[in-house]
Amino acid sequence: KYFYQHYLSYFVLMNKRKDKRDTDNNSNSDNKISKKKKKIILKKNQKKNNSEVNMKRKERENDNNNNNNYNNKQVKIKKTKIKFNTAGPSRQDKHFYLDPASMDCYKEEGLNFDNVLELIGDEKYFVIYGPRQSMKTSFIKRVRVFLNEEEEEEEFKCVVASVEGIQRNEEEVDVVTKIVNRISEAAISQCNDIFPEEFIDNLSPKKIQQILSSLLCRWSSKIMKEEGKKLVVIFDEFDCLSGGPLLYVLGELRSYYDQRPDNYPSSIILCGMRDLQEYKDDHGKPIGSGSPFNIKDCSIRTLNFTMKDVRDLFKQYEDEYGNNVSDEVLEKIFEWTQGQPWLVNKIGRSIMEKHDKDENIDISEGLIDRIVQEIIISRVTHIDSLGTLLKDDRLRDLFTRMVTKENLDEIDENTLSLASDLGLITITNNNKKAISNPIYQHIIPRFLALQNTSASNIIVRKLPDYSKYMTEEGDIDMDKALRDFFLLCKENLGMITTNSPFKEALPHILLQFYLDKFSNSSGQTRREYALGDDKVDLVVDFSKLENPQCFPIEIKICTTTGRRNNNRKLDIGSEVIKQIVGYVNRLNHSKNRGWVVVFDFHKKPLKDTDDNFIYFKNITTDDGIEIFCYVFHVESASNNSSNNNNNN
Repeated sequence: KYFYQHYLSYFVLMNKRKDKRDTDNNSNSDNKISKKKKKIILKKNQKKNNSEVNMKRKERENDNNNNNNYNNKQVKIKKTKIKFNTAGPSRQDKHFYLDPASMDCYKEEGLNFDNVLELIGDEKYFVIYGPRQSMKTSFIKRVRVFLNEEEEEEEFKCVVASVEGIQRNEEEVDVVTKIVNRISEAAISQCNDIFPEEFIDNLSPKKIQQILSSLLCRWSSKIMKEEGKKLVVIFDEFDCLSGGPLLYVLGELRSYYDQRPDNYPSSIILCGMRDLQEYKDDHGKPIGSGSPFNIKDCSIRTLNFTMKDVRDLFKQYEDEYGNNVSDEVLEKIFEWTQGQPWLVNKIGRSIMEKHDKDENIDISEGLIDRIVQEIIISRVTHIDSLGTLLKDDRLRDLFTRMVTKENLDEIDENTLSLASDLGLITITNNNKKAISNPIYQHIIPRFLALQNTSASNIIVRKLPDYSKYMTEEGDIDMDKALRDFFLLCKENLGMITTNSPFKEALPHILLQFYLDKFSNSSGQTRREYALGDDKVDLVVDFSKLENPQCFPIEIKICTTTGRRNNNRKLDIGSEVIKQIVGYVNRLNHSKNRGWVVVFDFHKKPLKDTDDNFIYFKNITTDDGIEIFCYVFHVESASNNSSNNNNNN
């Protein structure tokens, strides 16, 4: 406004000067303009200037009135809703919150709150680990709050320091210095203790090499002498460290272990996604039993929600917003997620978002199925992290075998333990292994296929809508869909299997990816990966259509070591027939049909194989169930597409 007023004054002044110059010029031009005309011109200019000044004055007055109205107006900031948490630690004031101290899943085994407190009371050093976004940080923060504020005897002082974000390629001393700074910040914010900060300020440069152990010694001694308390330090995201810095820090932490609790922390807890032996060395390999942190008492893994936990979480949602979530819907959520905390919260968050857009939306089992399909094809951090994990050769080999139902005898126990610790598989008491929940069962084959960019691009680019295969009677022609897939393989298989790390499993995985994309718009693909169960590989489910129908499909791989009878005819085997017949009988909309797809890797195809390298046989059982058997000769297809590519 100050600038505006002065600019306006300047503008009026310059106009007056211009008018004066104009009048002077006019008077000097041989007196052609009379004095009367001069006065008229001056009056016109004056009126013009006065009108502009008045207009600007009115604009300023209006601006002032508007500012006064804005200042007098009460501005209300919309209150943040209580929501399901899908990022970071849960907060009771912002999220629907399950107290780790009373959660049902921690009452009997695993990360039992009382057991953790007992370990701390016994002055143990231990590890808490679990999959990404499985409430690890929420749990350790709850432990800190209990020790600092709720513990009756006030025996402990606890801090939680995060190691996240510290670069792995830094020098050891730099890493340790940053960790000490994190401890200092945590001490101030969590305990209002400035000793670590003062210690850093007064530290001699000569002692920088042992800054971490020196701080923990001095601080523990001070707390014990002045407050009569034991120091407990919890390091969150500790497995972000690797290589030399990791080993250096572990060595520092165990330096004065024998002097606890008077002169060293009575308990140190390392928290991360992996157990200690899976921490990485400089070459990205697990350190195994070679860790200098050999004072670890035990390792405790986080657990998934139980059905009761899911009910308790959504009960808070019902109480907050008054939206009823039926038991059937909760069971459907648990069926899809198997209690994985992030997946449960993500589904809850999606329900809230859809209800905000449409208050009349029905929270039904069908809505949950649609939300799950959205999660499967999304690229949120949690889903993308699964793809990152599958870059590990051990995990990729494991899941390739699981997806194709190969024998897992060659997989070592450490790999199985790693996959279980990361929340990717479950291992039952009778040693059955399965991918941990149906959502992961959909996502993992996608990532295995997407690792072969050529293959996934070909399928995505050439995949038609399922309606192309709809007959006049409203049935989906699955046989035509399968033959189109085989035609894709005939044209491109040689290119996409080149340099593939799992050549024999790739057609199997690509078929699952193809059917998944095929059914995505109006159906879904259900997978069965529990090894040793009498279940088919997958069911393409279009039960939501006006003419509901389901397609059970068993996929087999016939390698050069597989059995084949001498007359080189198809031998599906009575066990496979019995298995798929049993599954057809259990499906509501199978229409007494089942499919068997065999990928044949023998050098020579079966007799009567057609020009598209497909052998077909229709089997009808005594019960009237039709089984459509397809054998696709992979070797011929690979050679054919390779020759075409070379010619091109």
